[in-house]
Amino acid sequence: MTEIPSIGILLFEDVELLDFAGPFEVFSVAHRLDPHAVAAPFTMADRAPVRTFNGMIVHPDFLCDEAPAPEILLVPGGRGVYRELENPSFLDFIRSRGDSADHVMSVCNGALFLAKTKLAENARLTTHHTDFDALRAIAGGNTVVEDARVTDNGKIITAAGVSAGIDMSLYFLQNKLGSAFAVSVARYLEYAWKPHGLAG
Repeated sequence: MTEIPSIGILLFEDVELLDFAGPFEVFSVAHRLDPHAVAAPFTMADRAPVRTFNGMIVHPDFLCDEAPAPEILLVPGGRGVYRELENPSFLDFIRSRGDSADHVMSVCNGALFLAKTKLAENARLTTHHTDFDALRAIAGGNTVVEDARVTDNGKIITAAGVSAGIDMSLYFLQNKLGSAFAVSVARYLEYAWKPHGLAG
């Protein structure tokens, strides 16, 4: 197996809970099943605590200026995305961490961050179905894919809305550690998932 390096999940006010909690659970279970192959994920935010869009209070592991640079950066979505798109320091943080990361993943309208920061260029991006037009408006040379649950551009990987982040994370495990391992994680989660390729 190829070891999966550090996984940092970026949080912000009004983040969508399952956008980050789904991938966090996938990678946490993977770490428990094989701690030598998968690093435990960590969370980071520019404030603490963070209130999710549905009102849950979450305490990130690190503040942004203290967080280690992850080799895998995961950016979830939520209503707060639209506010943070106008926050230059937040965008600079995403851009700097994304530039140094091996992979950058987004869930839901977190894809707007990838387009806005130019981390994604000439890529196939997807998002929640209610945000296709918003993503298209800032997509630049990127293509908005409306019929894919996950798109894989190599470094840039995107997932459609909410629960699709679980599929994206399992897909990533499949590619890095093999189908059998990804299936064992999905089975532990009692999540109906089968190994697959992508059209996107």
